[in-house]
Amino acid sequence: MFFSSFAMGQPWLSNRFAQNCAGCHAPGRFNKSMAKRRCTLACQGCHVSPSGGGMRSSYGRWTQERWLRSFFVADLLTNKKSPAPFEKQPYFDAEGVQLVKDKKSLPKVLRPQRRPRLGTTESLDINENNYSRKQEYFDYTDVSSEIYESLIPVGDPYLMERMFAVSGGADFRYFVLNRINDAPTSTNNKLRAFPMVADLYLRFKPIREYLNFVTEARFLNGPNNSQLDRFFTNEARIRSAYILSDNLPYNSYVMAGLYRPLFGYYIPDHTSLAQTVSGLTVRSVFLAASVGSSPNVPFANFHLIGPIKGQEEIHGFTANFGGRFVTLGASFMFSYWKTTTRTGGLDLQKSMYSATGGLQLGPTTVNIELLHVNREFAPGAANGGDIFTVDTQTKFWRENYFLLNGAFSNLSRTLNEGKGSEWMVGFKSYLLSGADLELLLVNKKDKLASLETTTRDIQFQIHLFY
Repeated sequence: MFFSSFAMGQPWLSNRFAQNCAGCHAPGRFNKSMAKRRCTLACQGCHVSPSGGGMRSSYGRWTQERWLRSFFVADLLTNKKSPAPFEKQPYFDAEGVQLVKDKKSLPKVLRPQRRPRLGTTESLDINENNYSRKQEYFDYTDVSSEIYESLIPVGDPYLMERMFAVSGGADFRYFVLNRINDAPTSTNNKLRAFPMVADLYLRFKPIREYLNFVTEARFLNGPNNSQLDRFFTNEARIRSAYILSDNLPYNSYVMAGLYRPLFGYYIPDHTSLAQTVSGLTVRSVFLAASVGSSPNVPFANFHLIGPIKGQEEIHGFTANFGGRFVTLGASFMFSYWKTTTRTGGLDLQKSMYSATGGLQLGPTTVNIELLHVNREFAPGAANGGDIFTVDTQTKFWRENYFLLNGAFSNLSRTLNEGKGSEWMVGFKSYLLSGADLELLLVNKKDKLASLETTTRDIQFQIHLFY
């Protein structure tokens, strides 16, 4: 009975786990050369699509199953014990680590008789400082590909990603909204409970290392329909369908098909001020072809956008350049969007640019974005303005967070003259692996010409994902 809203990726999790290498794979793995390295904190670190959101790769599921939970239930499919620190692993080589620290030569690394097991911990209160990447042993020890793979522990996502030709996933969210001021709703019902969206994912890998065929179905719903039997028939559509070749040198990729290219700082709330003004909605799907690379810290990608037959004739491009760092979980990204839409024989321009930055400051993750939007409504007549967004999550116990977010714009949500603002405060709990709960107080204020409206809602969300 649960649904998923606009289930794009949550970039703050990259900041959150940047300093915890066990967030993506088993502690103590050897490194490959930079050209062959898969490690990245960009979107493709956790998602199949390098643009983020949608189906999670084995790396994303590793993070979800072993870290994003406050309680452990042994029989739950999505629950796995967290990996123990490197020095607690059965393959820990204390002598070799000391030799590297003393800058002495190492004995030849031999292939083990059997693949090592992963050491795990029962504790749910883990000191993540024990998982930072500070073991020079793995940066300066050269091993062959055969030895490298033989030393990867059982269950590591590097192996899981290459083991299965077919895999799948899903996102489901269920909302309860309660309007607490006198602003009207679309149904005049202040209390509304409804499944909003379900996303179902399927991936086929005919060449398991390099080639992916991905399709993602989306089932949309709104607050006017609380009937569960109509949920999957209300509005079914394609979320994405693309072919992707990745794991190329320097973690590069090429892809083409139907999807939403990367642009700016995405959050799952498609009703947020920034996403409403940008026009990139829950139904935004484009015919695109993309190329990009994310060799460890920096990343860059370029997307050509073309018209989908039978829909609006949109063509143009978007490009992104940024970096994500282990130090302080820091990140930055610059994005540019330029498209032309043919409407009634007229070509109307739309341009946007975005600058984002993020940090992990103790228990608090902070991300900010400055977004500029300029859109023509008639040839030579354009409206535009700026939206500033700040997004914070503060961990207070296990995987439970205090949320405080705000946004301000110097134009209305409809890109007309006016102002907009919103703030939300509340809590998020990753209760179990694959399940999170969120409770928010949301205040939105919009001014269009001389008309000013304010809405206040209490919003409760159940999110199930795999």
